[in-house]
Amino acid sequence: MSLSAQYAHKPLTDIFTSDTDINRRRCIRKVPMKVLILGLGRTGTASIRAAMKQLGYIDTYHMMCASIENPPDALMWHEALRAKYEGIGMPYTRSDWDQLLGHCQAVCDWPAIAFAPELIAAYPDAKVILTSRSVDSWHASTLKTVYWRVMDPELRALSYGIFQIRGKRFLRGIMLR
Repeated sequence: MSLSAQYAHKPLTDIFTSDTDINRRRCIRKVPMKVLILGLGRTGTASIRAAMKQLGYIDTYHMMCASIENPPDALMWHEALRAKYEGIGMPYTRSDWDQLLGHCQAVCDWPAIAFAPELIAAYPDAKVILTSRSVDSWHASTLKTVYWRVMDPELRALSYGIFQIRGKRFLRGIMLR
């Protein structure tokens, strides 16, 4: 059974988080995909997301969407990553991308950039923007932001232990029964 098929709504008692709780497996494309912004994180992706909104684009998918705004999206991204890099499950098709990204007219940042060829193939009419930054500047920025989160001892300890996610027990990403 796929991870997104195991989706469970957050409990009604979860009144302390403001994240949404949308099961994208039930979604369809609502707006055309117009722009694929395919540069690494820390190359201005948050700024370009804000700029796209000011320019009138209906939502630009950014890693913040899965990590903070609608955490259930992480289940679909996890499926797509496992299919592409581990050969587990079926590779994502245009239909899958439309479910996950159908509310957006643009996409940027991780994890979308891991699927640049697939997204370009799925949305051949979309414009492609490649954001960049000098290697030294990018590296310094990454060390100050992303890297410390990955290397934080407490967060690393959590990744090796059993923890609760919306009433289900997981160990290193595998559901325990």
